[in-house]
Amino acid sequence: MILPQNERVADEAASDESSSLVRAGVTVTEGRSTGVPQADVELLERSPLAMGVAENLALVYANVRLLELLGISRERAQGASVFDFVAKEEHGRVLERHVLRARGEIVPDSYDVTILRADGTLRFGEIFIGRGGQGERVVFQVVDHTERRERSESLHALARLGASLQASRVGQPVSTALVDGLISLGVAWVRLRPDGDGLAIEEMSLPGEAITAFEAVRGAPVVGALGQWLPELLEAWTDGVAHIDDLPLATARFFADASAREAADIMRRWGLLRAVAVRIDHAGQPSALMLLAAPWIASQDLPAYSLFGTQVSAALDAERIICDLSDRNAELAALNRIASDAGTERDLGSLFASAAEEVTRVLGCASVAMYLVEDARGTPRLAFRHFSSDSSRERFGAESGEGSLEFAREMIALGAPRLVSRAEQPVGAAAGDFLAAAASLAVVPLVARSATTGLLVGLFMRPATDRDLKLLEATAAHLAASVNAKQLFDHLRSSYATLARTQRQLVHRERLAAIGELAATVAHEVRNPLGVIFNSVGALRRAAGKNEQLGTLVAILDEEAHRINHIVGDLLDFARPTLPALETEALAAVLDAAAEAALGGVRDGIEVERRYDPASPPVRIDVRLMRQALVNVVSNALQAMPQGGRLGLSISPDGGGVKVSVSDTGVGIAPDARERIFEPFYTTRATGTGLGLAVVKRIVDGHRGEISFDSSQCIGTTFTIRLPRDPDDAQSVDSARLG
Repeated sequence: MILPQNERVADEAASDESSSLVRAGVTVTEGRSTGVPQADVELLERSPLAMGVAENLALVYANVRLLELLGISRERAQGASVFDFVAKEEHGRVLERHVLRARGEIVPDSYDVTILRADGTLRFGEIFIGRGGQGERVVFQVVDHTERRERSESLHALARLGASLQASRVGQPVSTALVDGLISLGVAWVRLRPDGDGLAIEEMSLPGEAITAFEAVRGAPVVGALGQWLPELLEAWTDGVAHIDDLPLATARFFADASAREAADIMRRWGLLRAVAVRIDHAGQPSALMLLAAPWIASQDLPAYSLFGTQVSAALDAERIICDLSDRNAELAALNRIASDAGTERDLGSLFASAAEEVTRVLGCASVAMYLVEDARGTPRLAFRHFSSDSSRERFGAESGEGSLEFAREMIALGAPRLVSRAEQPVGAAAGDFLAAAASLAVVPLVARSATTGLLVGLFMRPATDRDLKLLEATAAHLAASVNAKQLFDHLRSSYATLARTQRQLVHRERLAAIGELAATVAHEVRNPLGVIFNSVGALRRAAGKNEQLGTLVAILDEEAHRINHIVGDLLDFARPTLPALETEALAAVLDAAAEAALGGVRDGIEVERRYDPASPPVRIDVRLMRQALVNVVSNALQAMPQGGRLGLSISPDGGGVKVSVSDTGVGIAPDARERIFEPFYTTRATGTGLGLAVVKRIVDGHRGEISFDSSQCIGTTFTIRLPRDPDDAQSVDSARLG
């Protein structure tokens, strides 16, 4: 340390005042005699080492190097206690050695000492003691080992960091632990990776605003910039480690462009003068280079840096192996869960949701979609889709248009697993809906029993790998088996349903046939005595004359006889179904005639509302049968409104046919009666036969139409009859209407 200018002037003035004593052979400092011969002083001052003279643990003389080391002036050093310049915890050791030496015992002439500078900072050195002068006066020399000690501690810290990386994978990634450790050691670093004929800066950490300064002079980001292979870097790539004596010069040569000089100046400005290049290996092969820059880096420590590179490479390899094993375990666990779900879950949507969630979690893909084949031609439909997050849903949720379906059709026809990337498949082609926003696809057909039943598509924001494809294949195998099992189950269930329906129809037909045969027999047998009764009623009415009491009884008898005749008529209508004699007719006239017949004298309190759409086409019907059916429906509506109400009649187009609706504002149909409303002989009225709606349904069925109703208690009921334009072409009409 060089003394301040004012202290040097004071020293020169004191030297002039004591010149006479110097000529006498005695050294005088600051006006006081030190007792050190002038010849010894001159020798001590010329020494490049920090040296001094002490007597009885008091500092007698200190040369300029020692004054610099202690950080004090010559005046302050004169006569000061040596304990003023030794760390407090070492006072006892220094005193003990002094006492032993004074007794004449043998003690080491050198030992380590912690130096306390005047500003309170500590330096680490070694003191060498030799005898000289008179009595207890000794000459000593102090060697400053602070930088060497700091370098040694830094190297030990670097070694500890390298050793600790093996355990860092438990809590954090090795790369993160490495970066954090280097920053804590105050090491600037740059990671380089081969890129073509040069080296690319992959990541870096420099002190202060050095990176910002670099980007300012280069006009572009530093990370990602390309540089030249230098001899030192080639040496590190070959031998594992190399020392860089002049880092600013190496930086200029690395960039070798207009920014080279400014880049070198930045390195000098931030004190990055020396560095070491360490090679990082992957699976035993060179993978990257890491430049480490710090003031304590020295060429003699290359073996330590080589060991550090080996430690980092081993830690990264171990992390990759452990991550790979962990990923494989996660994949196996996911496949086990998918297999378990496939064996127990009957709902295909729930199975796909759980399987897709496992796949997106393990592979990190953005979306998984499953297409199912609609028919023998391989027509696909998007059956299920799962997104890894809400942002993925917003980004890819709309990608399910015709392009996607066409792509699915092509992949189903191909029949083999495949990876598709944006580079291989130009946007705008069949896969464009996917690849417009994604990097790659993994596509796997769903194959079961040698038949392709669908397609599984994984969408990735990164290049998909063969490993991704393998996991999707395993998942697709379970899904395909489940799809096949569901198809077989649905087919079996449909077969059972068809069989049950056929059995019910057969039983119903046999029942109707038996009822019809019985009804025909009963009606025939009842009609004969009814004729006698009607004739007798006529004779009794004439014989009664003006006898009111007898006339009343005859009227009751006549009314009940006609009711029996009506029941017999219904039985005969139900017992002898006839094929409709079709003719083209507008339904408006038929409905009006049926309404007039049903209304008869029951018009009080009934409001009739007609809504006939003139666009309704004429239809081919049996007018007599259809009028009978409509009379029955309107009569039921009137009977539901004994206190009056609104009768609604409407006709409107229905696909290629016509829809007729009859509504009332009556009491509605009870819920427990709705399932049996069209069964013969089922009625909720005390005087009903239960054949009216059964006849209506049979007539509508004979015209290949449909009858349905919608009823709410206390609000009313609406019966709707849908008729095709031509019963002979009813299948096409129904298809058009359903479509």
